[in-house]
Amino acid sequence: TKSGTNKFHGNAFEFLRNSRLDAKNFFDLPGTTTPFKRNQFGGTFGGPLPFLHFGEGGPYFDSGKDRTFFFVSYEGLRLRQGVTRGAAVPTAAFINGDFSTLLNLPTPIRILDPVTRQPFAGNIIPANRISSIGQAIARFYPAPNNPSDAVRNLISTRSRPQDADQISIRVDRRLTAKANIFFRYSVNQDQQIDVFDTLVGTINTNLPGFGRNDNQLTKSLSFNYTQIINSRAVNEFRFGYNLLRQIRAPENKTDFVSQLGLIGLSSDPRTFGFPAFRVTGFDPLGDNVQLPQERTDTTLQFVDNISLQRGAHTIKAGLDLRPFRSENFNPGSSRGDFRFTGLYTNYGLADLLLGLIAQDTRGVGNAERVRLQKSYGFYVQDDWKVSRRLTFNLGLRYELNPPLTEPSNLLSNFDVASRTIIIAGQNGLGKQVYNTDKNNFAPRGGFAWQPFDDGKTVVRGGYGIYYDLPIVGNELGGIYGNPPFRSISTFNGTLAVPITLNNPFPTAQQGAATLSPTGVQRDLKTSYLQNFSLGIQREIFKDTVVEVSYVGNKGTHLLRNRNINQAVLGAGSITSRRPFAGFGNIPYRESTANSIYHSLQARAEKRFSDGFTFLASYTFSKAIDDSSGVPASTASTNNPQNSFDLRAERGLSEFDVRHRFVASFIYELPFGKGKSFLSSGIASQIFGNFEIAGIIASQTGRPFTPRISSDRSNTGQLQDRPNIIGDPRLSNPDPQLWFNTAAFAIAPAGTFGSAGRNILTGPGYNNTDLALVKRIRFGEVSNLELRGEVFNLFNHPNFDLPNAFADSAQFGKIFSAGAARQIQLVLKFSF
Repeated sequence: TKSGTNKFHGNAFEFLRNSRLDAKNFFDLPGTTTPFKRNQFGGTFGGPLPFLHFGEGGPYFDSGKDRTFFFVSYEGLRLRQGVTRGAAVPTAAFINGDFSTLLNLPTPIRILDPVTRQPFAGNIIPANRISSIGQAIARFYPAPNNPSDAVRNLISTRSRPQDADQISIRVDRRLTAKANIFFRYSVNQDQQIDVFDTLVGTINTNLPGFGRNDNQLTKSLSFNYTQIINSRAVNEFRFGYNLLRQIRAPENKTDFVSQLGLIGLSSDPRTFGFPAFRVTGFDPLGDNVQLPQERTDTTLQFVDNISLQRGAHTIKAGLDLRPFRSENFNPGSSRGDFRFTGLYTNYGLADLLLGLIAQDTRGVGNAERVRLQKSYGFYVQDDWKVSRRLTFNLGLRYELNPPLTEPSNLLSNFDVASRTIIIAGQNGLGKQVYNTDKNNFAPRGGFAWQPFDDGKTVVRGGYGIYYDLPIVGNELGGIYGNPPFRSISTFNGTLAVPITLNNPFPTAQQGAATLSPTGVQRDLKTSYLQNFSLGIQREIFKDTVVEVSYVGNKGTHLLRNRNINQAVLGAGSITSRRPFAGFGNIPYRESTANSIYHSLQARAEKRFSDGFTFLASYTFSKAIDDSSGVPASTASTNNPQNSFDLRAERGLSEFDVRHRFVASFIYELPFGKGKSFLSSGIASQIFGNFEIAGIIASQTGRPFTPRISSDRSNTGQLQDRPNIIGDPRLSNPDPQLWFNTAAFAIAPAGTFGSAGRNILTGPGYNNTDLALVKRIRFGEVSNLELRGEVFNLFNHPNFDLPNAFADSAQFGKIFSAGAARQIQLVLKFSF
């Protein structure tokens, strides 16, 4: 926000987009365009604020001039975004148990009777063998509508609504010639439905009807007091308060658990929604198992900075204190998570129809927690101007981030040393279930040097250590959902002892529930980055500057998730091969990951006297790590393939972009008053004050990892990879086949695949945006701005990542892309 002034100023604006002006998305059905309407509108107003005084003659108001100012703003958004997805769904014949067409495939798939282990006659399951619950679930699959594509046989387009409003108020007051304060309050309400739930979680589907309601309220309060102590000392105090209230829930809050006749699951109305059913070969069916999520976060911040000028030194020192509180309701897996892999019949959907489950998971227990966290930061810095041409910046910061706690001690941790679950506040343990890292010293250093007297060349360099504060809800939140307060239990079926939909959680039989607690490394270290850079900037011609830099960083003690109770390869049951007997998978957060990043960055800027400015930048870089792409919200299912061979996880970072080029320009057209053409008269008013601007961006694709959806290694987790047997690169990749799928083979049962992490590269990104702006002046301070903007001018399809599962018929295919060409019209009046 900005401050008001002695004069009243403001603006009003409207940004409009509509699909009637847009191009067709690459994956839209023929003759259709994804519907899209976007209205962004609002305004600002500021000026002097009369201030109430109490004098001898009674209260009175001053004009506010030179002393008190206000500034208010409002912005609204009304979005109706069409989203298109392609999915794989079963045919009506399949849902009725008729799989005869699978016999016509180049490699026929035969449906086996799980009792006799012989194929069903004609590949048809007898009607009297079909589970009523299983078939009722299967009937929730939408009917195919795209018969031309045997794999992506359902195309769905839904409108994603979003309504947002934001209001901010700021007041500045000059108390004295040496003291100023300002106060700011902002509130934002955002309501939307993510119709194809993109929240990172343990199930995401391209089927319609399983979206996510996301309602968010944020409030922010800021106070700033600045005091000039003397001509060489200034102190600044800041206070901040932030509130986030967020409710995420399934789009359809219906008690499907009871409707389907499933037992052993939550009956709390707050958890209503559709259970998760994963059927190998088809899109997942159901709501994200991480929903609902309810949270109310409050953050206080106290900052004090003092600046001292002493000769050639400018010394700054300060502190930053932040207490944080988060009240959560997080009943993950409360509706159940069911997998049908073909374990019993050789085909996942047939397993579902027979009501036979390969694996299921449920969460039970108290899901309400209060999460507490504190952060303390202290720093001192010296900007030392050694000479006219050389400046050093030297500093030291210290951070202390105590472990997370819960006021009622409702948290626990799996302790590797004792092989048990330790509980806060019990057996001599305090409120903390892991230790405080007290060694977080962060030195900083930098310099700027002009080697020549002409002032046209500058050499800059720097080094610094920067610590990371783990996010309460994401990185370490698992310890708030642990036994004995809440537990996630996994049930595994076998051919000998199957699990059925009639009794999906059989607590008194072989292969019954195993607890899956979360562990956090007891001596967890604070993650940090070492950033380093060295560059040279030179003005090679008048108004032409080029810059070349090396920029790099090294990450140490980065957070990683791995399953420390993954079964080792071998014969026998999974349970018998686990390192920690009596437990299932144990997601474990530890600070053992590392990263390295190197880049060459080049930049050139040219300003011409005729109103033309051009800027271009290029980055050549490489990022390597052994843990990216493992967000904690998917930590239980997104582990390394082999949790005991972490060296095999080293590879390209999931955000690695090898080449990136961006160019932008702004050109004031040479028409109108003071320009080369049409400098006077009506023509000057009509054609004058036009500006054209554009941005061109191009980059190579991001890496991703080939996977297998089943537990091929038989080690108790679903993170296996295929074997690599050839070159996966194609000379002319396209959405129908982005890489050579024949270069991969399903690994033999009981083995890990040889394919490495992030060995494939997805589609690149190419985009051109263009804007034409016309400004109409009214007097000295008012003007009307008319703007037409085109995004993705050449309608280049920017594809999303392809399907990465080698055991899927969709392997290597791409089914979605970014936005097609869009046009935005803008009207803005300023006064």
